[in-house]
Amino acid sequence: MTVSKLDPQITGNIGLYYTCYHLSMLGWNVMPTARNARGVDMPDEVRELAHRGEKEGRVSFWLQPTSYDQDGFREAWHRIGDA
Repeated sequence: MTVSKLDPQITGNIGLYYTCYHLSMLGWNVMPTARNARGVDMPDEVRELAHRGEKEGRVSFWLQPTSYDQDGFREAWHRIGDA
C-alpha cells in the first residue's frame, strides 16, 4: 500500500471540519469562516501558546505542533464544555 503525503491546506481543512463536527455534537453552533477572518476571539490558553510571526510588516499568530500535539489536548473535548 502506498501512503501519499496530503497537501498542508487539505490537512488544515480536515482539522477544521473535524473540530466543527465535535463542537456541533457538544451543542455549539459552529460555522467555519474564510481564512484569516477578523473578529474571532481566541481563548486565553490558546493566546498564551500561540507563536507570533512578523513578515514584511504583517503580524500573524499560529500554534506550533509542539504546542498542541500533547496528550493533555488529544481528544479532550470536555475542556471546552457544552454550549
